[in-house]
Amino acid sequence: MEGWLDGRRGLLAVLAAALFVELFMGLFFRFDLIDDAYISLRYAKNFVEGGGLAYNGGELVEGYSNFLWVMLLSSAFKLGFSMRFFALFFGLLSGVLSVLLLHAVCRDLGYGRDSCLTACLFVVINPVVMYWFVSGMETGLYTFLVLSAVFLYFRGLRQGFFHPILPVALFLASLARADGILLAIATIAHYAFFRRANRVKAGLSWAWAVFLPYGAYILAKSAYYHSLLPNTFYAKVNLGGGFFVRGLIYFAFFVLTNLASMLYFVRARLGGIKMSWPNLYIIALLSCFAGAYVFIGGDHMPVRLMVPFYFLFSLLVAPVFGGWIAEFASKQKLLFACILLMNLLINLTYNGSWLLIKRDVEAERKCVGLWLGEHLGKNATIAVVEAGIIPYYSGLRTIDMCGLNDYELARMNGVPDAFKAVPGHDRCNLGYGLSKSPDFVSYFGNNITQYDVRYGPVEIECDGREVVLYLKNATKYT
Repeated sequence: MEGWLDGRRGLLAVLAAALFVELFMGLFFRFDLIDDAYISLRYAKNFVEGGGLAYNGGELVEGYSNFLWVMLLSSAFKLGFSMRFFALFFGLLSGVLSVLLLHAVCRDLGYGRDSCLTACLFVVINPVVMYWFVSGMETGLYTFLVLSAVFLYFRGLRQGFFHPILPVALFLASLARADGILLAIATIAHYAFFRRANRVKAGLSWAWAVFLPYGAYILAKSAYYHSLLPNTFYAKVNLGGGFFVRGLIYFAFFVLTNLASMLYFVRARLGGIKMSWPNLYIIALLSCFAGAYVFIGGDHMPVRLMVPFYFLFSLLVAPVFGGWIAEFASKQKLLFACILLMNLLINLTYNGSWLLIKRDVEAERKCVGLWLGEHLGKNATIAVVEAGIIPYYSGLRTIDMCGLNDYELARMNGVPDAFKAVPGHDRCNLGYGLSKSPDFVSYFGNNITQYDVRYGPVEIECDGREVVLYLKNATKYT
């Protein structure tokens, strides 16, 4: 046996642990999809049913930034599969494959067996990170594509060429999430720098294979939606200084709650992280991703954006893992285990508390959506801030009061207060929703009657619990 785990058995143990943590988090949350996941499902369903790639059939607004994920969901739906099941299954699979790719990249870079297995274990034992693979979001797909691109890049350079499949991985990553284009830019730039002779030619020789199809996609999308940038950009991104500070705070909390044990682990061994060409590439990727997340002012869903960052950071510090653990005296190992446990508890306390709020939400909102679809009539309009589950199951035209899927609201004048709004929901506006006179309004659980007397409470039963809905002309439903 070499080190604490040997050969294939060690890798299989880590992969089994990854699957176990994913299944545990899925079971704990009853395999509920997060509300935002249903936004993509709604786009996919409308697309397949002939309503266009739109949130409300016939109203062309680009309220998503994960085109590839929407297309995969659409394909599953077209073939007769449950999109919900597909999202969960694909997430489970992509989580295991992402850990496998992390290990493969680590080994390709010549790091020791123990180092690579320990680096993978650092990712696997973080349940909040692994949760996002079973959330129904595009996170699993995107993380898998990022690590696939990194694997193909290093594998090609190790063999002395630019891997021919790499442009495909880079292009797909740019379609899976908006910040994926940064992966392509950083990779092409690093390749040009690495090929010291004739750098410009080296970079351009492969840049066309990524940016030409990506440019064609942007042009086609812009013509379809009559807008160069997605609607989510206008709804989420504000250039005020407060949003930059909020983004820094978001990133700082991520570091404190997720990377503390890693940072402790390497603080005395910074010499182990050499500024070699592979590490410079990883640092470039980390810098691009961190900069993008700070620029948009963070996110209201903890860790979600940072999952690929976490994997890459684990790869960066892999050389100081493994062998160093073997050198620890028993007291040092105990200290390290305590710090790791404390990091885990901090992460679960801060980030897990947000996830707990979302537990059991899907069943209740599904019940509400189905009730609205049955009782309001197909020509009704609803207004919500949680724009996923209720609109999806109701099938009704929906006003997104946070503007992600509303062209007019996303572009309203004025910069909101960065520290009073929820990140990503800065433009939420109840007054805007009420001005459209919808038949149903839901705004962060508020009593709508106190804002507009046209709306009254109606109680319905969902899974044995009373749920209060605020409907226009409520007496018709009592």
